[in-house]
Amino acid sequence: MEYSNKTQLDSVTKILSVYVDTRWFTEECCFRGHHVHNALKNHCLGIWSPEPPEEYKGYIESGILWTQDNVAEILMVENGDRTRLVDTVNRYSGQPDLVATLKIQPLPGVIDWKTSIAFSEVWNGQLAGYWNLIKLNGYPDACWGASVRLRKDGRIALSNFVNNLNLELQYFLNANAAYRRYKEKIT
Repeated sequence: MEYSNKTQLDSVTKILSVYVDTRWFTEECCFRGHHVHNALKNHCLGIWSPEPPEEYKGYIESGILWTQDNVAEILMVENGDRTRLVDTVNRYSGQPDLVATLKIQPLPGVIDWKTSIAFSEVWNGQLAGYWNLIKLNGYPDACWGASVRLRKDGRIALSNFVNNLNLELQYFLNANAAYRRYKEKIT
């Protein structure tokens, strides 16, 4: 899996990873996430995508169905280092998967694709961290966030919406401060 972060700032995901039980994250999970995110990114950008492994097609179809049923306008799509956003004050970086408006919600929101069907409370902090980054880096301010849980069988994805991004941002910034405080003591 190719991952690039030239900012020298830890990512939202890395910061929150200390609060996640990663023993369930196998190499296959990373491989699946990479293929699925790439395919959905290409779909949202309207560009060709290579044929994914058969076992990931359902996840991709699930995301495409969710996008077709829900998204009105795409405002930003994760696109390598060109969308790596930074918060120099709080010293972190990140790449939201998608910023869009919905057919039922004309105000922008930040969307994160998930290939895990089990919900994690950490996802709310991840969305809030991305929300802060899009505001600070000149993208349209989001009013909500959604973790979109893609389904292996191709059925339309499930969504967990966060409307109080301000509160979740406070939790994320506290987690970030603790992470930086104790990480810097050991490194």
